[in-house]
Amino acid sequence: YDLAARISMKDLPEHVRTMAAGLIQMGAQQAMEKQPGETDEQHAMRVKLARRSLDQAVKEINDLDTVVLGLNIDQNTKTAYVDLVVTAKEGTEMAKEAALAAKAESDMLGFVLPDAAFTLRATGPIAESDRTSTKDLLNQAKQNLLEQLEDQGLSDEQMKKAKGLLEELFTLLEESMEAKKMDMGASVVLKSDALSLVVGGSVPDGAKIEAWVKKLVKAVQEEEPAVENHVKLNAETHEGVNLHVASAPLPTDTPDAEKLSKMLGPDVDIVLGTAPKAIYLAIGRDAEKLLKKAISESKQKAGTQVSPMEASLSLGKLLQFAMDMSGENQGPQEQIVLQMLAKMLAKSGGKDHITIKATAIPNGTQVRFELQEGILSILGALPQMGTMMGGPGMAPPVQF
Repeated sequence: YDLAARISMKDLPEHVRTMAAGLIQMGAQQAMEKQPGETDEQHAMRVKLARRSLDQAVKEINDLDTVVLGLNIDQNTKTAYVDLVVTAKEGTEMAKEAALAAKAESDMLGFVLPDAAFTLRATGPIAESDRTSTKDLLNQAKQNLLEQLEDQGLSDEQMKKAKGLLEELFTLLEESMEAKKMDMGASVVLKSDALSLVVGGSVPDGAKIEAWVKKLVKAVQEEEPAVENHVKLNAETHEGVNLHVASAPLPTDTPDAEKLSKMLGPDVDIVLGTAPKAIYLAIGRDAEKLLKKAISESKQKAGTQVSPMEASLSLGKLLQFAMDMSGENQGPQEQIVLQMLAKMLAKSGGKDHITIKATAIPNGTQVRFELQEGILSILGALPQMGTMMGGPGMAPPVQF
């Protein structure tokens, strides 16, 4: 690294670790105070979650071996990255989880689209502490939603159906935590004529989720018969996956209606895929086509060994989408700056990504935050852009 810092946690004096744990506890105690408008049940649940998180944080401090933070600017690849490398003591729960993460295999690689503006994939074991915390969060969310249902003016029969569906949904979500592992992939496509989302993930029982969706559709149709014209369950099967399609007309009375219609079409297309051990979803332009392609490619690449997590954002695609959406709403200076940024990123030949990647290492994890060439060129031009926007005087450019 060009610049780095390393802390040997196991060699820190006991009183230093105790002091660190005490500072965490002090901050947590302040967060546990009852908030205005918060019910006793909500406060009790939040305190429970905070205490559990506190205990886990203190445990992880005691389990840590080393922590390294390093910065490097690579002149050959024209990238800059920051690494956070954390290792745990041999035999600890954290070290065992790292060993399992090193063996992670994904069945969702088809959902990481090469031309997407944003991609995310996460694969690997779910720690016991994370499963427990997530279940508590789900329980809190369920209670909040049940309370909100009481204010919707529903009839007794409607309330009974709504509560039943809600209870069943959260039961399915809790069961998904029992799988003890996760595997998901997602992509967002942003183009001047296309806006789409595709996502796929493993589940313990896809048939149960499909049954719940059918119950939901039936309940909605009983209240709004016209919904039947926009939903088709079991429309077809692709690669052993049941596809259910729906469409929702776009509102025409919004300022961005014309732009959204250009990207999505007159209706928002939604396709849900259910399989024995997975669910898939696509929304937006060419939803069905994208979902089928992602499912097929995932089948071809099934069982590929992967890192625990990867995420990537194309700043060029995001910037262009923002320009397309804002259009004439931008001021003259903003337009000039955004156009300059777009041109700079275009010159990078697609090297305009911000990426985060977690890699399993012996007894720990390395997380790398990387900026590609196009992003670095923008950072170097920020002083001049600040001047154009009415900031301080001209500063010399920063070269990478």
